[in-house]
Amino acid sequence: MQERETIYERITELRKDKGLTQKGLCEIAGMTTTQLNRIERGVTGTVSSDALIKLSKALNVSADYLLGLTPISNLKNYDISQLGLSEGAVKTIIAGKADIHVLNVLLENAKFRELMRIIKDYFMDSISAGIMARNELMNLATSSLGDYIKDNPAQKNEVLKDIRLIKSSRLNEHEAEIEKIKTVFVSILREIKKEIDDKTKSGRNVDTAMLQQMISDIQEKKPKSVEEVSKIVANMVKHSAHLDDESTELYRRAVEQIITFTGKLE
Repeated sequence: MQERETIYERITELRKDKGLTQKGLCEIAGMTTTQLNRIERGVTGTVSSDALIKLSKALNVSADYLLGLTPISNLKNYDISQLGLSEGAVKTIIAGKADIHVLNVLLENAKFRELMRIIKDYFMDSISAGIMARNELMNLATSSLGDYIKDNPAQKNEVLKDIRLIKSSRLNEHEAEIEKIKTVFVSILREIKKEIDDKTKSGRNVDTAMLQQMISDIQEKKPKSVEEVSKIVANMVKHSAHLDDESTELYRRAVEQIITFTGKLE
C-alpha cells in the first residue's frame, strides 16, 4: 500500500495549490503564522481540533481529508439545498436506485454541461418558439407562392416544386433540440467508452510487461529454491502495486505455498 500523506503535507500542498502564502492562509483561517509554520513543519505533535476546523474551512476541505482518513477532499457536510438536489433525487441515490459510477463519469465529462444546457432549453421551450416562428414564415411563403400560381399558371410546376421544398424544410416543435440532445449524448457516451477501453488496455499492457519482466528476472537470476522464486515475484508486485513490507512478505509466503502445493500435485 502507498504511504499516506501526513496532515502537515496535505495542509502545505493545499495551501500552495491555492496560491496562498502562510501569511495569506493565516489571515483567512484566523491564526498566527508561527502556529501554521510549526504545523507545516511537523514540529507540533498533534494539531488541535480548533486549528483543524479553522484550516479545513479556510482550505475548503473536510477535516477527514486533512487527517488522511479519506482521499476525497470535498466537504461532506453539504446541505441538500447547497447541492441543488431535490429530496427525491437524494433518496434515489441513497437507495442505490441510481448507478453512482455512471453518474460520476457523466458529470465529470467536459461536454455534460453543454448537454444540460440543451436539455434545459428543451424543457423551457427556449428554442421551440423560434422554430414555430420560422414555420409560420414558411407558411406565409407557401401561401404567397400559391397566389403567384393563380397569376402565373404557366409556371405552376416550377412553383409547386418550390412549395414542396419549403414544406419539407419545416421542423416539428422540438425536433432540432431532440436531435441535438441525441448527438451530444452519444458523443459523451463514446468518449467515456473510449476512456474505459484505453484504461483497460493500458492495465493489460502493464500486467503483460510485468509478467515478461518477472520471467526474465527468474531466467537471469536462476533461483535455486522456491523461496528465491517467491521473493522475485513478490518484489515485482511490491513495486507495481505499491505494497508495504508487511504486505509484500504475506504475498511472498502465499506465492511460496502455491508453488509448493502445485509441486506436490505433480
